Amino acid sequence: MKPTPYQSKILALAVENGGQFTAAQSCERFAGDYYHNGEKYVGEAVRRMVASGFLRRVKRGVYAIGNQAAKEATNPAQTKMEL
Repeated sequence: MKPTPYQSKILALAVENGGQFTAAQSCERFAGDYYHNGEKYVGEAVRRMVASGFLRRVKRGVYAIGNQAAKEATNPAQTKMEL
């Protein structure tokens, strides 16, 4: 499964920070995209990404790139199709 554009932004945040980020960093970056309750919506997006394998929870409030995201990045068949 390919990440959505919003999920791709969250994965880019992880890459910028050496493969992991905190919940506070994600809220600081993306909560302004929402009119109200931005922290809730960013948290839900991160939770869904953990459930689908794009992220993994290291400890409370700390997330790292998960196995599904690594598979997507290294899948040669998908890379050929996108070219």
